[in-house]
Amino acid sequence: MSGSVHVPFYGTVFRGDQLHRNLLEIAAVSMHYGATEWSVYRYNDDAYKMLLSVDFESKDDWDRYWNGPEFIRATTRCRFSTAGLNAPPALTAPSRLSRLSPPVDAAWRSSCG
Repeated sequence: MSGSVHVPFYGTVFRGDQLHRNLLEIAAVSMHYGATEWSVYRYNDDAYKMLLSVDFESKDDWDRYWNGPEFIRATTRCRFSTAGLNAPPALTAPSRLSRLSPPVDAAWRSSCG
């Protein structure tokens, strides 16, 4: 596999902050399952809309993470502790990175004016 998996989440009314905290917590756990990188995005135009992105070298590592006890506990807690007000993720979207820009250092950026 060697790529990223993107999982969209949507928290409903008044549950965005709780969902965000849960996603940050479960994203960090991915490193125990062989993830090389993770990120959680919270959209500016809709604070209830979030995206979990996790990079794995193998599909087996992703499967172990997705079906692992920590992920199941976190998503169950997120859904049921709020009386079902958070929508569970409907799908995952495996993808592979085509190109990544190199980091830009501050000196180069300031020389561009």
